[in-house]
Amino acid sequence: MVGSSQEEEKTTTLAIIAIVAVLALLGIVVVTVAVTISQKQAEAAGCESGFPNSARGLNASKGRCFGH
Repeated sequence: MVGSSQEEEKTTTLAIIAIVAVLALLGIVVVTVAVTISQKQAEAAGCESGFPNSARGLNASKGRCFGH
């Protein structure tokens, strides 16, 4: 039973690494979805990203449609 403690420690370490990896992947997915949704909302609101999408100047929005 001497090797049992070391095996449990390795299993616990691997489980912790797996949990951290899953949480990191989940975080990446959430951030990607949030950015995509905010871009879609900006497009739906009629915001444009500037040149070459529009002939207006960069300051033509007068404070609207920023943050995308």
